[in-house]
Amino acid sequence: MSIKKPFKKILFITSCTETWGGSEELWFNVSEKLISKDFEIHIYKDIIDKNHFKFKRLLKKHVELHSFQTVTFGLYKVLYYIIAYLRFPLFNHLRWAYYARRVFRMKGLQKTMRRVKPDYVYISQGINYDGMDYAYLIEKLKVPYSIICQKVIETDFPSDEKTNTQIRKTFLNAHKIFFVSKHNKVITEEQIGAYLPQSVVILNPNKFQDLKDIPSTIFNPERVVFLCIGRFYIFDKGQDILIRILNKEKWRKRNIMVHLIGKGIDEHAIANRIKHYDLHNIEFREYNDNILDNWRDAQGLILPSRHEGLPLVLLEAMSLGKICIVGNAGGSNEIVNDGHNGFIGDPTTESFDAAMERAWQARNKWEVISLNAQVTITSQYNNNYPHDVVIQETIE
Repeated sequence: MSIKKPFKKILFITSCTETWGGSEELWFNVSEKLISKDFEIHIYKDIIDKNHFKFKRLLKKHVELHSFQTVTFGLYKVLYYIIAYLRFPLFNHLRWAYYARRVFRMKGLQKTMRRVKPDYVYISQGINYDGMDYAYLIEKLKVPYSIICQKVIETDFPSDEKTNTQIRKTFLNAHKIFFVSKHNKVITEEQIGAYLPQSVVILNPNKFQDLKDIPSTIFNPERVVFLCIGRFYIFDKGQDILIRILNKEKWRKRNIMVHLIGKGIDEHAIANRIKHYDLHNIEFREYNDNILDNWRDAQGLILPSRHEGLPLVLLEAMSLGKICIVGNAGGSNEIVNDGHNGFIGDPTTESFDAAMERAWQARNKWEVISLNAQVTITSQYNNNYPHDVVIQETIE
């Protein structure tokens, strides 16, 4: 795509349907960098919680927030709230959900585009195609745009010819495409049937990468605590796998405790499974805004994910020198070398149990493994362009 620079007015569109998510951190970091360089920044998200501290921070910096709530009125707004909050079973069906997005989400974005008239647009996707309707509109309006892709689901892709053709065209006409792992780039190209020469693989942000005084981890084999930090969404994060493993007799006998930290639609389902097995080696813990407090007494991270981009929590835990046991999803195996700087297993009961067992049997090496993890993360960030610099270069 041939575009003219420089730009002044930038619109970030986020497809995240929840209040906040890991996929939000990348565009948020970039927007703050651009604010400091006197770009005029606008944000569009279907529903924005202005009480969330990140959005409060943007408002203090005079960023304009646009949502379906602020740009749409009348019957459209009433119907959207009914669908979004009451979640009629009809609209949980994939096809109806697609039409609901087309009718309601696009209405909000169309009005925002007419109001803002941006010079450049970034579309941030939590899942690889959940922002394509946004991108398709931007492409039709002939406004230059880039796409940020956080996560790919290998079994969920545009299968009909018309949709695949439209998505392929939207990707190919993007100025830049940013993936957070090589895995996700390859899978996307495979799914749409096209190579994306304008794509770039970047690292997700890591809030601890520049931390100077890292609290030391006490590896006490008599008391082992792992954090499982992630959205309570079994389809992606695989908490069901972990619960099934912890129900095994060998893990019941070991002095291990897993703290579940997060929010999400499957919280009740996860609690029911823990109760069903009468487990006392896994429990919910409240998220602390000072995340270092959560990590203080923990030796490691355990995350049996089925689908990922590149987990922010993995990068953060390795930076802190924690023992990481993760599912082989997304780009995790591009960072974790099993037995050297962490442990990795396929997101199945048998394979992930084996990874946990390898970690348990290597307890006398945990201190060395934790140091290897920190060296890996330092090397990754030293040898790769900072994510915000790469993205900024698209418009400067």
